[in-house]
Amino acid sequence: MTAEDPRPLVLYVDDERANRIVLEHSLKSDFNIMVVESGEKAITVFEEREVAVLVTDMRMPGMEGDQLLRIVKDRWPATMRMVMTAHQDIGPILRAINEGLVARYIIKPFERPELLQVLRWAYESWAFGKDSQALHHRLMETERLATLGSIAGLLVHDLRQPLMSQLVN
Repeated sequence: MTAEDPRPLVLYVDDERANRIVLEHSLKSDFNIMVVESGEKAITVFEEREVAVLVTDMRMPGMEGDQLLRIVKDRWPATMRMVMTAHQDIGPILRAINEGLVARYIIKPFERPELLQVLRWAYESWAFGKDSQALHHRLMETERLATLGSIAGLLVHDLRQPLMSQLVN
């Protein structure tokens, strides 16, 4: 979208060009989206424009996603922050959630309808947050707890599978 687009900005940060192209083309009709290849370039965008939603990869050369998230949380706390990653290493994602760095995480490859729903939620939360900082904080905390519950459910499911196979034998 152009700089004149009045819709709030979604900024996607990923070092892989193919991921940036796919996401931009998938969402440009629904959102004012900008893609950049590094955390450093993302900071430049934040210094020049208001960003409603940040979606970042975790593993990138130079500034990693968690570093970018910490800077954005400190300097632009109203921005809704999310992680999109292909890596199944849950540790960094859990740390980001527990530290309040992100409200949601998305696993690559993403499902377009799910991503649209998550980004619409983020837009609405950002808009509410502009009106009420306390409401924004409560929304972030509620989403953090829901996300932790979702991860816990996945872990329990993963643990149950080997146990069930042992019981059947």
